[in-house]
Amino acid sequence: MLSTFKKIFVSALLFAAACACGEPISLFDKTSIAEAFFTPEQILKAYVGKWSGRQVVRVGENSATGRIEVTYTVDADSPDLRLIGVGRITSDSGDSVPTTSYMYIENGQAILQMRNEQGQSFYYKGYPQMSSVIWMPIYDFFLFDFQQDYFYSENGKRFMTADGKRNLEYRGKWIMVSIFSSFEYVRQTYPIGSVKSSIKRDVKPKIESGVQFGD
Repeated sequence: MLSTFKKIFVSALLFAAACACGEPISLFDKTSIAEAFFTPEQILKAYVGKWSGRQVVRVGENSATGRIEVTYTVDADSPDLRLIGVGRITSDSGDSVPTTSYMYIENGQAILQMRNEQGQSFYYKGYPQMSSVIWMPIYDFFLFDFQQDYFYSENGKRFMTADGKRNLEYRGKWIMVSIFSSFEYVRQTYPIGSVKSSIKRDVKPKIESGVQFGD
């Protein structure tokens, strides 16, 4: 199951995660305040910062859990709003996968570019849905692939939960993958100017405890 865990996490959206204790936190709790999104700029700004959470992936009766950390930072060299995401997913069994992503606005649409370890890019477009963002693939040949990220505050802290499902081809067969996520906002990040604005530039993360950007 370990190899399946790694393959699925690399293919899935990097901010899909899961609660360690299982049950999702209700967004309609009286102490919770849901955030609202109406523009692509608001979508991108919601992700800025360092996030830490837990993740569970379910395929049929099988499941795998792990920890995920991701940091989204504004690219100061870009003339337009653009985020650079660097993270790491670590399974409870000890397997570790680095992640790289970019967010930007193109033709009035929020775009997410995911890059796997092989350098392949996968593109998603984000739609604001009140207190959530729905991500779907840009190209329609995907059979089934979506994720909905919810943002809210509770007792002065920010949280993000995500619920995603997608079909993935694995060993010549199509499988349904379900991912549920829970993140807590850790800290603010500040614009960086050491990373060139080209979307094709590789970002090499310096991984110590958590996720940091290299020099």
